[in-house]
Amino acid sequence: MGAGFDTPGDLDHRGWIWVAGFLSLIYSLLCLAARAVGKWGLLWYDDIVLGISYIFAIVSWGLIFASLTQGLGVSNLTLSASAVEDAAQLYFASRVPFFISHCLSKLSILVFTRRIFAGDIYKENIIFGISYGVCILYGILGILLSSAGCRPEQALVASVNAVCDANVARWTVITILDGLSEIFVLAMPIWFISKNQLKASKKRIVVFVYCFRLVDVGFGIATTVSYFNFLKFGRDNIDVVPVVVWELVALTFSLISASFPCLRTFLWAFMSRGLMTMYGNTTTISGSDMRSSNRETQPSVQLRSMGNNKTGAQPEGQDDDGEPRQARLRPEWLEYRVDVRGTDARPKKKNSATGGLEVRSAQRSTQHSMRRSDDSDRMIIHTETTYRVESN
Repeated sequence: MGAGFDTPGDLDHRGWIWVAGFLSLIYSLLCLAARAVGKWGLLWYDDIVLGISYIFAIVSWGLIFASLTQGLGVSNLTLSASAVEDAAQLYFASRVPFFISHCLSKLSILVFTRRIFAGDIYKENIIFGISYGVCILYGILGILLSSAGCRPEQALVASVNAVCDANVARWTVITILDGLSEIFVLAMPIWFISKNQLKASKKRIVVFVYCFRLVDVGFGIATTVSYFNFLKFGRDNIDVVPVVVWELVALTFSLISASFPCLRTFLWAFMSRGLMTMYGNTTTISGSDMRSSNRETQPSVQLRSMGNNKTGAQPEGQDDDGEPRQARLRPEWLEYRVDVRGTDARPKKKNSATGGLEVRSAQRSTQHSMRRSDDSDRMIIHTETTYRVESN
């Protein structure tokens, strides 16, 4: 029996699975590589979870490819009974790592989202705990309902209850749990981003990127519908090809969409207005954002003294040691002056501890200026405070 790379015909449809399998493998690995490069130095537990998901996905792909070499997607008229049984068992075995990989991809997004929305202001610990539980429940029930009490050698038989008893009910529950878990994955960021003070345009970016997971719900429904059609109206073995192709597409998009939130454009929505990013670094804030934000959220600015320039001639653009120096844009002539004057308007109170004398601040004058003289810039801060002592 050939490997199935020939053009698909009436008795051999393996070519469709080979094309879908190789494309899914290539695109998934390329997306993983892009994620690793983009997050290099910022990798966290969500990347570990997704990496484990890829391992199980590769196992699932390998079992499907091995099943193809045994005759998956070929009419039983051209196969021996032992070849059909081997192909059925290998394909049946691929379901377990499929559900594990799909479950872990959901968990990786939740872990990523939890990293962004840190803290427990809106009962995040409880809400995320429920979401973790729903996704794990999907993975466990997906494995059990698709394999427990089943007959692997009958996996390619086009009969409703050939491989498992109550097969339709099992896959209906699996599909419902899949959609429910995806809704929880999607609802987390939408709920918490609504509590944030980001701009509406940036909120839409966050919601839009997470909504890509809904496409995977459609792929899951397409997989189940095609499987039901195979069980009711298909031919043994050969008509299972659309089911396998939809499984490959669903798993591939699940892996790829788990990396969509790591796009730089998406992350930039969290990197403004002094918010803490998911990696605990305060982002740079522009002057316009600083003026529009509250005082509590403004970062402190470190003041650095500027020493006198060296009198010795130096090449332009170099330091004292001859190393290249970056150009520094600053005003050459600048004078900044602030005068603050105020009088304490509080009523006089007798202070027995000071013998009837009360110290009251009468006038305070503060001056700040920056001047340029002798080719040097210095921050000159002068504070003058005057007190008046009155006797009661």
